[in-house]
Parts: sequence; structure tokens; C-alpha cells
Amino acid sequence: MHAAVHVTLPGHQVAQAPIRARETVNGFLRRTGWSTDKLPTICVLNGKPLMRADWGRRRLRKKDRLAFVSKPLGGGSAQGKQIAGLVAMIALMALTTVVAGPLAGVLFGGGKLAEGIIGAAFMAGGAFAINTLIAPKAGGQDDDPGQIYSFGTQSNSARVLQTIPVSYGRVKRAPDYAAVPWSEYLGNEQFLHVVLVDGLGKYERHQILVDDTVLWDSGTGINSEFSGVSIDFYEPGEEITSFPLNVATAAEVAGQELPDDLEWVGGFIANAAGTTATHLAIDIGFPGGLNQVNSSGGLSPVFVPITAQYRPVDDLGAPTGDWATLFTQAYGGQTTKPKRFSRKVAVAPGRYEVRLRRNNDSSAESNITDAVAWAGLRAYLTGPQSFTGVSVTAITMRATQQLTSAAAQRMSVISTRILPVWNGSAWVEQATRSPAWAMWDIATNEDYGARRAISKVDLQSILALDAGATTRGDCFDFTFSSAMGVPEALDTALRVTRAKHRWAGDVLTLVRDEWRDVPSMMLTDQEIVRGSLSVEYLMQPEDSADAVILEYIDESVWQPAEVQVPTDYATDYPVRIQLPGIVQRAQAYREAQFLYRQSQYRRVRPTLETEHDGRLVSMGDHLLVQSDIPGAWGAAGKVVAEDEGTLTLEPAPVWAESGQHYISIRNKFGGAFGPVKCDRGETDADCILDPTDLALVETQQETTLAEVLARSPGAEHPSYAHGLGTAWQRRCIAMTGAPSGDRVQLVLVVDDERVHESSGSPDALPALPTLRLPRAPVVGGLVAKIEQGLIEPALSASWWPAAGALYYVAQVSYDDGDTWETLAESRDAEATWVVEPRALKLRVAAVGSSKGPWQTIDVAAPDITYEMVEVTVSNFEASLRAEFERVAGEQQDYFEALSDALAMVQADISARTYSTYVDERTSRVAAIAGVRAEFYEQLLLAVGPDSALAAQVTALSVQVGDVAASLTISGVARAGWGSATVAYDIAAKVEADGEFYSSGLRVGLVPDGMGGYTGAVYVIADQFVVGNAAGDTFFPLFTISGGNAYLDGNLMLSGTLYANRIRTNDIDTDRIAPNAITAFDSYYNDYAGSGGGTFSGARQFADVTLNRTASTTAQITIDVQIRHTGAANPSAGSIQVRRVISGVSTTVKTMFFFADSIGVAYTSQHIFNYYDFDNVSGSVDYEIWLVTSTYEQVFRQVFVTGQETKR
Repeated sequence: MHAAVHVTLPGHQVAQAPIRARETVNGFLRRTGWSTDKLPTICVLNGKPLMRADWGRRRLRKKDRLAFVSKPLGGGSAQGKQIAGLVAMIALMALTTVVAGPLAGVLFGGGKLAEGIIGAAFMAGGAFAINTLIAPKAGGQDDDPGQIYSFGTQSNSARVLQTIPVSYGRVKRAPDYAAVPWSEYLGNEQFLHVVLVDGLGKYERHQILVDDTVLWDSGTGINSEFSGVSIDFYEPGEEITSFPLNVATAAEVAGQELPDDLEWVGGFIANAAGTTATHLAIDIGFPGGLNQVNSSGGLSPVFVPITAQYRPVDDLGAPTGDWATLFTQAYGGQTTKPKRFSRKVAVAPGRYEVRLRRNNDSSAESNITDAVAWAGLRAYLTGPQSFTGVSVTAITMRATQQLTSAAAQRMSVISTRILPVWNGSAWVEQATRSPAWAMWDIATNEDYGARRAISKVDLQSILALDAGATTRGDCFDFTFSSAMGVPEALDTALRVTRAKHRWAGDVLTLVRDEWRDVPSMMLTDQEIVRGSLSVEYLMQPEDSADAVILEYIDESVWQPAEVQVPTDYATDYPVRIQLPGIVQRAQAYREAQFLYRQSQYRRVRPTLETEHDGRLVSMGDHLLVQSDIPGAWGAAGKVVAEDEGTLTLEPAPVWAESGQHYISIRNKFGGAFGPVKCDRGETDADCILDPTDLALVETQQETTLAEVLARSPGAEHPSYAHGLGTAWQRRCIAMTGAPSGDRVQLVLVVDDERVHESSGSPDALPALPTLRLPRAPVVGGLVAKIEQGLIEPALSASWWPAAGALYYVAQVSYDDGDTWETLAESRDAEATWVVEPRALKLRVAAVGSSKGPWQTIDVAAPDITYEMVEVTVSNFEASLRAEFERVAGEQQDYFEALSDALAMVQADISARTYSTYVDERTSRVAAIAGVRAEFYEQLLLAVGPDSALAAQVTALSVQVGDVAASLTISGVARAGWGSATVAYDIAAKVEADGEFYSSGLRVGLVPDGMGGYTGAVYVIADQFVVGNAAGDTFFPLFTISGGNAYLDGNLMLSGTLYANRIRTNDIDTDRIAPNAITAFDSYYNDYAGSGGGTFSGARQFADVTLNRTASTTAQITIDVQIRHTGAANPSAGSIQVRRVISGVSTTVKTMFFFADSIGVAYTSQHIFNYYDFDNVSGSVDYEIWLVTSTYEQVFRQVFVTGQETKR
């Protein structure tokens, strides 16, 4: 009769007591006094749970196996997680010295473990034989995208409420965002702030990469190719000081243009419900810049006043207060490039919505650009500035061609985990790749591990494993990015070094699959339960695996790779496996060898039962098993009689002359009794049982010979099997164990020393083909030169097409690379640009999903002959005519070409099938004898499956006798698949006295024949004149006379002429650089004055007196600069120039200015130039006035210079 047990998980036996037949379960508990109320307890009867409701009804039988299993309580702190981890470990525990007797039987069901844990085979292109202590993963079946062994594309993302990753060893991974990235504008530059999660614990960082490009390296720092980048590393719990972490960006604000008529945009909620904002920030952008094109063709500043308001709201978004002004500010600029501003304002803690408007209407003037857009809204929230237990990297980067918002999502980090390591005398923290110390951290870590006390972890086994791993070069390089049970995590770390965790009582230890010279135990027939030994031979089928291919990530390229064993062997049925955590090729090769040889030489699996000796066996122990039990039986028949241990057999068996014979007898239930040692009696039919061996078998099998032979009257005699014993001895490894009552069933595998041999080395890592185009394509083979064009010098360049390039960007530098100017982009591997005719540097880069590195080349200055550049009317008209002929496609006169082109379009319509077209014409004529006036207008629209066009012609014509005049305004736009043409034309014609006169203007874009388009403006005129806004002053740029074009010298007064060689017969000039040339005359006079103080309103700052020469028409230039100092807030204002003649002061120039931030000191900020062209002789006084708004206590200085230049 079996004994009942009471155990507390994971295996502590509390009590043991015998059961009584016919006793109920509750009766047993009352008799023994066992408590089942203090801890959660279940009753397991014969391997199955028994409901409490049945405890009073179920009566126990003689052979029942009864156990009570209690689960410890967590205790409320760290112990809860520890207990959960220990309970999970029970499922993977093969055999321990504590889980004894009936406990293991009831836990694992009938005394057997699931064979799928160890010794299972799997199919993957071929049958793989046996896995012993380690169970590799099938190749290509990683379903966790966060693991390093996921071969898919990785990118940075914020994984809200997901597991924080923890890495061991050296890994490359795309870190998660610790906080939502946010951006702001500082000046006109955009900066992005990103916090990356390195993982739980501490790390030694080696590199930070954007795609495959190194952004930062531990040896060299930040890559010089990236400007405006700062990187800070923070250990667990350190306060982050690089920038605020808790910043919310309103997704609703996305570049809305601020309308006119004081209309508000918004409000938009700035921060989410449940959060508290302490600052609000608004980004404002001027996409077209801020500027006014003045009469001289220069730029003047423009100002746009903006008002922002905010009000508090509750968690439902309902207002809880009135609108209040967040700020009112005028933003100004003098640029054609996009301009951005950010304004951050402190507010009372709360939740807010914000709205914005412009306080003036956008200008309708064509020479003023002042459109403004609301670019962003941010709320700075209260919250922690650190992460407990987590290492992070804070990165601030300026938006450039190299670093974009897309690039910020493709950042990866190469790092090595820092762990506590025992150095023989003390614990030290150091970077390590050892799987042993990874196991120690998983078992003992208080934040994410099993929280085991160090006294409950076998440190000596870990030290021995670490020493062996260091010698062999075994490393564990892996990232746990999703939740995993402690047992599985332990085995993941140990699997790369052929080890597995196991329990020795309540102490966590490990076992490694390795050859041992001395077995830990020997089991013979004296310890093996009679009849329990069986040997299974695993035969290789025809489709069994003939090679092992181990897939891994290779650290030299951080891409998938594989090794095969045997090498250089064409396989038919290879099996693909993975061992996550291996990134070294040599280690991958060693483990592939081990797994292949294991499948070849470990194909014999004995199973046996022992009594108490089995309790001393642990999983992975090496055993020497010896038995003489027959492997095959030689005779069989019936037992017809028994007399004091002597059996009469029928038919009589054949007895051998030597050796030990055994007999096994079938009981009435069909079971086998024995085998029992026996000898021959007087005849071959007499079988004498060995009394000692018989007593042993009766004890082990809990029955007697009489019970086995007992039969009902008339029943058949018991059957027997008889045979000769054979010696059987093997070295085995204990794989699983299943305690059952007083016995333990062991599943073993026969080991072979050849399994553990390692020879040879892997083939070199082949050049791995890439399945994707490079994100940062590389330009090669760059060549370039400057060539002389008809009018302007052209820089021609070509290079090799770069794989993965979408387009190419180029820049030139005229100062040896100190500054760079951007050229037009190209979609082809060649381009031509107009540049200055001097020595320069050219650099070109390819852009795919990110920009690649620059390829730079020096280009020599060209040798340009300027006498070739002759501007004549014939050249001008020929060029214009050729361009139009390219557009219209016919050889026609320039001023008739567009009408003929429209005729071509109409002809094209008749030849095509258009789904829709419109042709509207209007004509009005007034005429009397010899006098005629006509108006004509045509509108044409056509749309078809492969072509679309639109054209309009407006013509005015008059005639009186032989004098006729006409004005024609024409436009055409046409597009087809892959090609488009657009042109606009104004033509004026006069015919008088048989002579024809014309002038015209044409603007067009036409295909250049190389996949791009050429834009041009053509002018036909005898004079080209510009004037001021008032229309009272005009200035000729050039004059055409006698077939030549003459340029006005004043074009060069404020400009620069670049040329390597100027060829001329005569130079006439008033001013030229000193010592450069001898001039006829030179004159220069200037005055500088300054003033300062505190004031409001208007104040005169300076007088400028310039002596005008009576005999010349002089150009007076007054340059005004302004700056302020101090911390007061400057305001908008203006500068006025007043000319005083005969005591009368007249304002001749007004220019507004603005200073837009507190405490910023302007140093010699250029405000404007004033040019006085009036022919005023003698002494002329000019007054400089500064006018401010109502702000006071502002100190400013004004610097004025003046000069006169003869004409």
C-alpha cells in the first residue's frame, strides 16, 4: 500500500503517511491532522485532481496514489514574482532530489513526463534525430519582430505599455523611444529631440548608426558629416538634463495658413486629458519668406503681427475659463527663404486649448510676400525626467539633408551589456558577453529577473561555466524584447553553451552537455527494477537529415548568415535550426558540428526503473548502466505446476550449458512477472527459481509467485518466456525522470565521445547578397569641367549611377570648401549648371531613403575668350526664334508662331479622340472707310486619354490707311505622358511707311531632351528700361543700336564683375580700387555719426552733410545701421531720412525695423541703403531720425555713412 504525501511547491515535502483501504479523503485528513486551509491546496489522486466536493465520498483503495499539493503565497513584495517563476519552473524540471515518491507521479501524470520536452524529433526538410539537453529552434520561424533574430526591417518606435527590452552581450538593435520625439525651431533651424531606450540595466555603447552610416563612435565621437548633433548617455535613474522629456505635440496643428479679416485658427487642445502643462509653445512659419521687392530690385523687411490666445479646459475638453492673450508679437524678416519662429510662454499648470490669428491682412501686392502658417503647437508637461532601472540615450539633431525625420526612425545602437561579475574576490560591474553571467542576472535581478537570493543560486557552477565559455569563446548576444518566463529565459542564455538550468532542491544550478571521464553513478541489475529495462534504437529513415544548417546573425555585418555541417557537401535533406544569441561564425560552426554529430551518434535510448537510487540522479548526470537481462527470449510455453519454487514447464525449454537463465511469467491480468533467475532441474521441464532473486522480484513488483500463478478452475495455465541472459553495458546521460511511489523511471540516452569532438573551422563568411537597395546610396566616378557657353559658363559633371538613388544633390564652393552653394537637383547621373568662371570644388551625393556621402572633386578655372561673346540683335532674335520653333515645331516667324501653334493644336484635335474639348471664339469689329478696329479672343480646352491642353489668344488690332498696329497676348499649356510644354507671349507690332517694327516678351518651359525642362525669358526691344514705383524715374539697362547691345555702366556700381580676362579698348570710370589702375578722377566723402539714450516717440540721431558737385549729376548713398543694448524689450520702429534744402525738411525715405526677442544685442545690423539721384548741387544736409512705439527705456545707437559717386 502506497503512502500519501503533502508537498509545498516547488518540491518541499511537508508530511508523509500511509493510507488505509476504504478510508475517505476527508477521513484521511482527520486522522493525520493535515491542514489544507492555510495555503491554496489541491488533492491529486492517481495523477488527476480531485474536487473538494468528492473528498467526503471518494474512498481510497490499496494501490491508490494520493498527494496534496500546496502553493506558497507571494507575501506582497518581491516574493510574488519569485514564486510565480518557481511554479513555472516545475513544468520544465526533469528530476530533483526533493520531488520524491508519489509527488512526481501525481504532478506529471502516471509517472511519465511529456516526451516533447526532451528527446523529441522535429521535421524541417528532413528528420532530425535527437535533442538532448538543448532544443534548438527551427530555422526561419522567429515570430517576434523585436528579437535580433527577426530578419525583417527594424525601425525606432514608441511601444506604449509594452515590455522594456533587456539585452545581454554585444548586440545591434533599433531602440524604442523612451518618450515621444518632438521638434522645435531655434532661429530658423529645426531641431529634433529623441530619447532612445538602451534597455534595462547598464550598457557600454560602441556605435550609434543611421541606417548603415555611423553617427557616433566611442572612439571618434560624432561623425563630422553630421552637423548640429549632440548626444548624451544616461544610466538608470539619472536625471535627463539635455531637454524636457514630457512634451506633447498637437497633431491637429499641421501648417494651417492664417487667414485675413482677423479670423482665428483653432482652438486646438494642447495636451491630453490627465496631463498638466506648465508651458505652451507655438511654431510659426513663413513658407515663402518675408520680403518686399523695392524699386531698386532689392529686398526690404516686412512685418506680420500675430496674436495667440489660450483658455483652460477640463478632461472632457469643455472650457473652464475665458480666452486670454498668450502673446502678441510682430514677426519680421527680409528674406526669400522660408522663415520660422518659435515662442514658448509659461502658463499656470493645467490643460489648455490655443488659437492663433494674424492681426493684419496678407498683402495683395505682387512684390510683397507675407503668408504665414501655424506650424506647430506644443505643451510642456509635468513629469519625471529620469527612468528607473533603464539606460537611455538623449539625442538632439538639427534637420539637414543628412538627418531628416525619416532618418530619426532608422537609428540603431551597438552596445555590450554591463553586469555584476565575480572576479574571485569581489563583485565588479563590467561589460561581458558570458552566458554564465547572463544566467546569474536573470536569476537574481530584482527588477526583471527571478529575484532569487544569491544563496539560492549555485555560484560555483556559474564560475565553472564562465571559465569554460571564456576558453571556448562561447558568447550570448541577445535581446529579450518581449515577456518570457524565467525558465525559458535561463535556457535561452545557456543553450548557446550546451547547458540547461536545473534544480538541486531549492537551489538553482545548471548542467552542461559535455563528455565526462568518470560517470557519477553505476546502475546494475541489482538497482534496476526487474523487467523495466527497455532499449529503443532510433533508425534513420531515407529522408533523415543529412546536414545541419545553423542560421544566425553575424556580428561582422549584422546580417543573417548560416554555416553548414558537413561543409562542402551537397545536401538533399538539410535541417535548418537557430540558436538565438550566437553572432560569431566560429561559435555557430562549433554548435552546428555538435548538433550534427549528436544526430549521428546518439540514437540509442534506454528506459528503466530504479528504487531509491534513482532519487540521487539529476538531469544530465552521466551514468554507467549494466544489465544481463535477455535482450531476446528463446522459448515460451505454459507453467503447468509449481512445487516449492520449482516450476514444471510445457513444453520443456532448451537449456544452455553455461550462462544465467531467466524466466518471466504472465499473470492473470496479462502483466509480466519477473524476469527471475532460474536453473535446470532434474529434467529440461523442471525450472528451479533462485529464491533470493524471487524474493527481490516479489518485493519490487508488490506481488507473490502464488498470486501470479493463481487461476480460476478451468482456466488456462499461465504462460512463460525463457531465455539466456546477455551482458549489456553503456555510458548514458539521464534525460528525464518520473518518480512514482517508491520507484523512479529514468529515460536515458547512450552517449558517444565523438559527439563532443570539434575539428576544422568554418568557411569564410561569403559576400552576402542584399535583398534591398542601400538606403544611403554612394556616388562614384565623379568627373566635371567648366565649358564656355554662348552667353554663360556651364559646369558639366557626370558620375556612375548609384544603386537605390532617387535623385542627386550637388553643391559648389568657391572658397576651398569653407562655404557651399546648392545647385539644382538631378534625377540622372549627369547634370549641367551655370556657375562662376573660376576654380571651384564640386560635390555630389545620391539620395535614396536617406542621403549618401558626398563625393568631392576640384574643378579648374576655365579659359574663356570674352571676345566670342558679342550681343547682337541677330543673335538675340535667332536664339529666340530657335527656342520657339522647338516649342511650336514649325519654321515660322516669331510673332506668328503661337497662332500657328494653336492651329497645330486644333489639327492635333482632329487627329485624336478627345473625351472633352471646348473651343470658344469671340470677335468684334468696328470699321469705316479706311479705318478699322478689331478685337479677337479664342479659348481652347481639350482633354483625352494621353494628352491635355489649354490655350488662349487675345488680339487687338487697328489700322488707318497704311499705318497698322497690333497687340497679341497668347498662352498655351500642353501635357502628355512624360512631356509638357508651356509658353506665354506678348507681341507688339507696328507697320508704317513700308517699315515693320516690333517688340515682345516670351516666357516658356520646354523639354530639354534629357528628361528635364528648360525655362527661358526672351525680350525683343531696342531699349530695356526699368523705373521706380512712382513711375517718375526710368533707367535703361542696355540699348541696342547698330546691331550691337550697349550696357549702362551704372549696372556695375553696386555689383561685382567676375572674369579671368577682360578685353577692351577703353575704360572710363570715376572710381576704382586704389593701386589697381590709374583713373581719370576719383572722389570719396563720408560722414559717421552716432547717438544714444533712452526715449520714446521720435528723435533725431544724426546729421549728414554732403557736398554735391555742381558740374555733375551725383548719386548719394546713405547707409544706416542700428543696434541696441541692454535687457529691455525692443519694439518695432522706423528709420527716416529727411533731406533739408533751404531750411525745408522733406522725408525722402522711411524703413521699418523690428527686434523680436528680449535681451538680444544687435551688432551693426544693416537696415537699409538710401540712394538720392536728384541733381542737387552744393552742400546738402540730411537728417536721420529714429521713431519708436510707446516702449520706453530703450537704448539704441545709429551709425550713418554717406558717399557721393560721380556719374
